[in-house]
Amino acid sequence: MTDDLASSLQILISLLEAQRLRYMVVGSVAALAHGRARSTQDVDVVVELSLAHVGPLVSAFPPDRFFVSEDAARDAVRRSTLFNVIDMTTGWKLDLHPRPQPLMVSRCSPTTSTTSRRGRASLLRAGSIVLGVPYFLGRSNLPI
Repeated sequence: MTDDLASSLQILISLLEAQRLRYMVVGSVAALAHGRARSTQDVDVVVELSLAHVGPLVSAFPPDRFFVSEDAARDAVRRSTLFNVIDMTTGWKLDLHPRPQPLMVSRCSPTTSTTSRRGRASLLRAGSIVLGVPYFLGRSNLPI
């Protein structure tokens, strides 16, 4: 993972955890964490997000660094589709996939934990979650 991607992802995760929102990183970034070489132009993050959470989350992004449309985010929650957050400093696109219902955290079986300068993460078995191969799950009160 490149430093600019790690920087964008670290800020996103910090904001999600400050809002106490459950999330999981899926897609190519998750595959990279499992040792699969895949190129990517974005980061896919599934977020347990309702309409009530949209305003506080969107306003938490520093506007001098990130572009995110609150209208697009609200529409994505209503339609169960993704919305984008663009890091204008690094150029990374963060695709947030809102899920109004709780993420099925209890069905996940971590195989190992790892700690890096970006924090602690639980690596999960491929296929643990139907939504994808998550790299890590997060919420400050989860055992990760």
